[in-house]
Amino acid sequence: MIFKKLLRTALIGGVLLLGPATFGQARIGSLQGVVKDPTGALVPNATVTVTQPVTGYHQTTHTDTQGAFKLVNVPFNTYKVRAEAAGFQPAEQSVDLETTIPFNVELSLSLEQTTAAVTVSTGGEAMLEADRTSSDTDINQTILERPVGAAPSRAIESIVASTPGFVTDDNGRMHPRGSESQVQYVVDGVPVTDNMSAIFSTSVDARTLRTVEVLTGGIPAEFGDKLAGVINVNTRSGLEGPTQGGISFSGGSFSTGEAAADFATHTKKLGFLANLSASTSQRYLDPPTLDNFHNFGRTGKGFVRLDYQLDQNNSLRGVFTFGGSNFQVPNRFAQELAGQDQRQRLRDNSQSVNYQHIFSPNTVGQFSFFHRQSNSKLISNALSTPVVANRIERCKTTAASDHWR
Repeated sequence: MIFKKLLRTALIGGVLLLGPATFGQARIGSLQGVVKDPTGALVPNATVTVTQPVTGYHQTTHTDTQGAFKLVNVPFNTYKVRAEAAGFQPAEQSVDLETTIPFNVELSLSLEQTTAAVTVSTGGEAMLEADRTSSDTDINQTILERPVGAAPSRAIESIVASTPGFVTDDNGRMHPRGSESQVQYVVDGVPVTDNMSAIFSTSVDARTLRTVEVLTGGIPAEFGDKLAGVINVNTRSGLEGPTQGGISFSGGSFSTGEAAADFATHTKKLGFLANLSASTSQRYLDPPTLDNFHNFGRTGKGFVRLDYQLDQNNSLRGVFTFGGSNFQVPNRFAQELAGQDQRQRLRDNSQSVNYQHIFSPNTVGQFSFFHRQSNSKLISNALSTPVVANRIERCKTTAASDHWR
């Protein structure tokens, strides 16, 4: 029975995309190629680095014994690709990655000279995207890797709100370009239609994100029907770097504290990345008052991503998230005196599975399944109005329904 339900959901959520169209696809690609010496021979163990000066994105790998390299999970953008090897002068090339089909790069090294030379470059060709007409802001990679605040797992809201065109309302709700509710997250190509501010849902952890692109004007049709603001994020992959992990603790005023753990590793074909965090605070929300009555809350969330490269033309990706929060609804002074006690309980989880097959240098096929479920419950005492309100939302691909009781 459960298997039949999952199969039916998969059939509803499956989307097959052929050709260069990117609707419903993550704006993530890969760079691959070879490094050669002046004679045309392949150079093994050369260092290859891709960088983006505006976002601070960088990724490094080494060529294998055949002089070949591959960089995966690279967001669409313009980049500098640089190759270095002992005894050779570095080689550099600009690329514009705008497709999920692997972008081929060939770097040729020249012999190291005894004379010194100085090269001055503005790097402008790596920052200008002449084919983009939208108004967008790319968040710097350093901010995502080390978000500030006593609870870094909740920092994505303040990070996005700091970009041009956004203002915040009470309790962290964001309004782009004066719009009330036209903000949409797109996670690895999947639009999340429910509100992901703290009062409605558990937001994504900034430390699980590879890139964040905030669009506020000229939004491409591929992002759906949100016209004021789209937050397009791409998550990290265990295939990107060496095995690494860590545990962090943070704290601040209002008895705010957080503990988090992160681990990433990979084999030749399999990548694994996981992130867990839990936080607590005596000022969980930001009410439009200096008073801080009845404002305790705690939250926990988890993120797991699996990548499997079946072969050069076939890849499989799974992203799984879960989260929940229990918090008090802040009181004004009169409500506190009256003994009002309202609390919210939020729970959400999502599963995204993507299979991609490259048919040719011009054709790619993709099958995607996405499921998200979000539950919220308002618990009140006899002195509160309303007494109780429940909300359940389930989303399969683009279908969503709300039930109020």
